Amino acid sequence: MSDEKKSEKPLYDVNKLAEDLDIAPASVRVALRNENIEKPGKRYEWPNKTEYSKVLSQLKNRGKKEEVKKPAAKKAAKKDDNGDE
Repeated sequence: MSDEKKSEKPLYDVNKLAEDLDIAPASVRVALRNENIEKPGKRYEWPNKTEYSKVLSQLKNRGKKEEVKKPAAKKAAKKDDNGDE
């Protein structure tokens, strides 16, 4: 009986995300909530690799949108050779 329960355990869950992202499971859950990723059921468990990969990608890329905008703002204040803006 206990063997059946072990085989039912999902392969793609918070612990797998924590392992792939190299952070604690509690931090994964916080990141999932911050990214507004809803639980597919009662828990953060994904039925297949495709769904899991989407979530993993979203968490890996979180915060990169702001990083892209920052360098563009620095270029606007660049001076030319005459010392004029």
